Amino acid sequence: MSDNSTGTVTFLFTDIEGSTERWQRDELMSAALAAHDRTIRAAVERHGGIVFKHTGDGVCAVFVSAPSAVAAAVEAQAGLELPVRMGLHTGEAESRDGDYFGPTLNRAARVMDAGHGGQVLVSSATAGLVRDRELVDLGEHRLKGLETVEQILQVGVGEFPVLRTLRPVVGNLPVELSTFVGRMDELKSLVEELEAHRLVTLIGVGGTGKTRLSIEAAGTVSESFPDGCWMVELAVVSVPEAVPFAFCSGLGITAPSDGDVMGHLAARLRDKRLLIVLDNCEHLLAASADAVEHIIASCPGVVVLVTSREPLMIRGERLVPVPSLLPEEAERLFLERARDEAPDLVIDDEQARAIAELCERLDGLPLALELAASRVRAFTPIELVTNLEERFRMLVGGRRSRMERHQTMRGTLDWSYELCSEVEQTVFDRLSVFPAGFDLSAARAVAGGDGVSEFDVLDVVPQLVDRSLLQRTVASDGTTRYRMLETMRAYGREHLQHQGASDTTRARHAAHIATTISALALRTLGPDEQQVLQRLDEYLPDGLVALDWCIDHQEWENGLRCIPSLSVTIERELNAMLVRLHDAARVGGIAADLLDELEARDPRLTLAESLEQAMDRGWRTIRERRPIPSDRFALPPHFAFMDGGLAAADVEEYLDSLDHWVTAPPVVRFVAEWAAIRTLIHNGHVELAEQRLSHITTLATELQSARAARFVDELHGAIARTRREWADAAHWYGKVLEAADGELGNWLDLAAAWHLLAARSLGPGDVEIGGDDLRDPWRCYHREQLDVLRWHGAVSTALALHRLGQTGLADRFVAWAYQSDTIDIMASANFGGLLEIAGLPTAEAAADDDLDALLAELFEVADELDRPTT
Repeated sequence: MSDNSTGTVTFLFTDIEGSTERWQRDELMSAALAAHDRTIRAAVERHGGIVFKHTGDGVCAVFVSAPSAVAAAVEAQAGLELPVRMGLHTGEAESRDGDYFGPTLNRAARVMDAGHGGQVLVSSATAGLVRDRELVDLGEHRLKGLETVEQILQVGVGEFPVLRTLRPVVGNLPVELSTFVGRMDELKSLVEELEAHRLVTLIGVGGTGKTRLSIEAAGTVSESFPDGCWMVELAVVSVPEAVPFAFCSGLGITAPSDGDVMGHLAARLRDKRLLIVLDNCEHLLAASADAVEHIIASCPGVVVLVTSREPLMIRGERLVPVPSLLPEEAERLFLERARDEAPDLVIDDEQARAIAELCERLDGLPLALELAASRVRAFTPIELVTNLEERFRMLVGGRRSRMERHQTMRGTLDWSYELCSEVEQTVFDRLSVFPAGFDLSAARAVAGGDGVSEFDVLDVVPQLVDRSLLQRTVASDGTTRYRMLETMRAYGREHLQHQGASDTTRARHAAHIATTISALALRTLGPDEQQVLQRLDEYLPDGLVALDWCIDHQEWENGLRCIPSLSVTIERELNAMLVRLHDAARVGGIAADLLDELEARDPRLTLAESLEQAMDRGWRTIRERRPIPSDRFALPPHFAFMDGGLAAADVEEYLDSLDHWVTAPPVVRFVAEWAAIRTLIHNGHVELAEQRLSHITTLATELQSARAARFVDELHGAIARTRREWADAAHWYGKVLEAADGELGNWLDLAAAWHLLAARSLGPGDVEIGGDDLRDPWRCYHREQLDVLRWHGAVSTALALHRLGQTGLADRFVAWAYQSDTIDIMASANFGGLLEIAGLPTAEAAADDDLDALLAELFEVADELDRPTT
């Protein structure tokens, strides 16, 4: 079978009987395990099969021929020393990305599970295709997780114990007619919990598949309960007084006409060994808790498995959260259910990408996926994704056998929402404005007000977690964060719109995010800088939403506060935010000082003007002595001079202007000093720059910042480069890159990498240049879209190519650099001077190359450098 296709194949599943954990500690047994794997793989491949997966000690193989699959199994068994059981089944399966999906695999695994070490079992489907083997009919058997019985046959006449199959089920568990997809880890964990505890509660948001998981787990452990597995369904029960009667009905016990129903029930169950699945009890928590507590205390052989959207909160309760499906599991579920609805469904690559997006945006919720799959008779997956803004109109229908609230996604959420108090509903709705995670302080700032106190929020947030309406996570700094699934957010935002409360809540959110991000930005250089940068990354979705609000309402100051500086891990996104704010602000009438700061902060905007214009703006802002904000990062005007012209007559005034920034926050003061020293270096005032190095080194030490120390190292490298001291320059730029650990991720890394390449290209002749030295910086340039550094890259690459003897390609890189230069930056000593040293062209030449073509040739040179010499 080719990828992304469906066809009939035979699967061979193998597994070592018993645990191999102790064998892994024994060298002899470890060698036996390795030999076991080689033997099976060789037999499979010899008979035309493919091993496509390993499962612990097991192997999954696929064959297009059933006889070949059986032959491989027999041959492998003959050469194995360890007790391996094997199972084969033939049927349709989907091949996708080197893996296989569909119920055929599940049945093959269950056939294998029934066997013993040394035994080869086949299903009736496989047996019907095998004519040259002696098969022993072992009869029909019920297999775990399968609703229909399976006839099992044994290959050969060996003697083995009775098969490990299920006894006839005692109880009233429903027979599921659809396959159980995914959640194998959760199922295994739940079975272990049921073996260790007498009260286990599955909690999770509505539609996450708690009931289906509980039924699957009950069927798996049914052999441990000789008196059966019984489901007690409370969804249709509306009053607490009816709960004991629902227990009697579900357990097949006649309730007394009068008297103590729970006492009667406990007396009947006291000597029984059984499992009760109590389903959907969140609307009757107190009555359910009382009943369960009574049974657990009175009936030592009874185990209770509860499904609920919040805990019972009684002693001995073991909580097992049911998360969303993993992405690959969600896609499998959607595909299987969609093919039930439309067997002729064709999934090409574009539709497959739409399915992946659909599953992500539906949060991997099984109910939402099944409802979406029920619409494939009318819509393609691409159309479903396109219409997800109307998800509550789209996610309706499904099988008539569903209970009413599971006929629509809105009905499922309404069930949970209506169990909340008015204050809980209000807080939930307001928290839906957060696009990602948030902490308790953010919740209090945004959800409080207008009749809801901050203490209300403090009480309600844990209650929403208990009700599975909020998810609790742990942030990078170890603090608690909360988040809503996207479907929940859409539901809450819809309520806000209907109530006319959306604008007020979003305004509070924007104000809080602006304050939070601006405060964090002032700590981006300091002892906890890595944690701060991580938090800024986490706040990016909030910053984008808050920026939209600020632009729509022309709150320019807050908009600027929503965009952190020096957060190099998300630099591309931040530059895009600055461009959006700048474009909107110029139309909307932003104040001149904020517009100046915006244009200084974004490299793309700087490149749109000449260096002379940037310098004029810098002088203007210096001489105006504008107030320095103390509560946010403000970029000092000295940035405008880094590549501009600073005449000797202006140096004293320029440096005196730094005194104005002494009162700025420490991070801003450091940046002002760093930018000033860079300007001195770039304009030839190297001695003055060197004199200020001790001062900025002291600032970096006071900040206790490893990042600030890298900025100082970069200044040392720039001084050495200006003095043409190439070995020293390479040393300092190498120090800057030590912290990058081989992964270039921001403008400082990229600039240092290209300066290092230039220094090594112009330095001593015994310094080698490798393929990665040429490739890695350009890959970073494209990944991060750092256009401001393209001339550094072109010149440094040309120097390296010239050093390697690739003079023609070197000249073409120089020509491209001149051709793309709109602000005369190539005329500066920073570039033209380096080209002159190497003897490369220092004037614009005709060029018709584009960068992609040049890089393709460059990467060929890099690949040649990496090839070993003989």
